[in-house]
Amino acid sequence: MMRRSLTILTGGTAALTLALPASAAYASPATAHAVKVPKASNSRYVAGYAQVGCGRKGYPQYVQILGDITVPKATDAGGTPGNSTDYYTLRPGRNPNGASKGVAAGVAVLTDAGTSFIYAYGLWYGLPIARASFPVQAGNKLQVEIQNEGSGNWRVEITDETTDQQWSQTNPDSAMPKNACTAGAFESSSYPVYDVLTKTRPVTFGFSRVLWGQKGQRVASVSRLLGKLPAHAKLLRYSLVNTHGHIVAGTSKPKDHDNNFTVTDK
Repeated sequence: MMRRSLTILTGGTAALTLALPASAAYASPATAHAVKVPKASNSRYVAGYAQVGCGRKGYPQYVQILGDITVPKATDAGGTPGNSTDYYTLRPGRNPNGASKGVAAGVAVLTDAGTSFIYAYGLWYGLPIARASFPVQAGNKLQVEIQNEGSGNWRVEITDETTDQQWSQTNPDSAMPKNACTAGAFESSSYPVYDVLTKTRPVTFGFSRVLWGQKGQRVASVSRLLGKLPAHAKLLRYSLVNTHGHIVAGTSKPKDHDNNFTVTDK
């Protein structure tokens, strides 16, 4: 089943209530605002972009993220076993540049002695990593979705659009019982092993959308991860640096109208 979620994302407002606060009064949607692509800040954890909400009076809050990842091909690990993960995420905190609480889903690449091991996965904070039920290969295009199912449960769905295989799992996340304050798309390697980050060909993130709730609304509105932002949200961009401060993965500016971008290992 391909592009199942597009029916949600075709309009400016989606008929999706999910876990928006029941006390919110009806009002017109908050005005979205355009944003310039920020300069990249250095991070010891991630390269990529984050849209950060929970600003004025705790809004906006995110209930879904949907996007594509082209599975990268590992080219070199520098003679040392290395790993990297490329994923979409919804997180509870406003600071995405740190330990990854919340829900993440994407693809992991492990390289050892010139052999690469690749798998798609979902990860809920406080639970073991869950691998997708089908294998993936370099060059395959994955659609990744994370969505709030209510009652503290979060669904991860990954579709391999190259092979038309799909995997889905729903679990609670102990760090995020309600909605998320941050939506992002990143490449990372667990601290401090980014000093031996598996080098891959440029990783393409594309077609990324978020659903978010604003104070005064009972529905979720749609925007692009890197497009017009909800009121009181901001966009952050990161380059991954090692313990010596050298950039090991850089994040490009959006490349087209779908806001595709790449993360390139140095």
